[in-house]
Amino acid sequence: GRALALFWNSVFGGIIRHLCAVNTQSGRATIQLDHLAGLPCPDFTADSSAARRALEIADREFSRLAELELDPFALCFQDQNRHQIDLAVAEMIGLDPNEPRTRGLLERYRLLFAQEPNVNGRKAAILKALKERDKQDDDQALHDALATVDLAREED
Repeated sequence: GRALALFWNSVFGGIIRHLCAVNTQSGRATIQLDHLAGLPCPDFTADSSAARRALEIADREFSRLAELELDPFALCFQDQNRHQIDLAVAEMIGLDPNEPRTRGLLERYRLLFAQEPNVNGRKAAILKALKERDKQDDDQALHDALATVDLAREED
């Protein structure tokens, strides 16, 4: 139960639930059911070392994570508590939560999920927060580009 509770409260679980709802209620989303094949959805009941490892991680992390207050899924891109769950679940499914690529993947999934109209409900506050996040990303990209130019100048 603990592994499933963590999984369904992670961005992976949110996307899978969302995609299954799309299958039963057409026209609800831009993500399509055939995208589901690429998302990890572990079998926690399997007799495998991966399943046992996932259950051990869930047992280790559950008490701490279960105490966290979570924002609605539509705000998953900025909910630091939900990010902690995402990192635990990433480890449960065999990803390294400390790897920058894993963190980047989670961030991308959160943003894509939150941008779904039937996830955000086209609510002004959520759309504004998403737009601010996009601006932060643009500002960071500009900062990174300028830093690269500055480094190139120093090398000359």
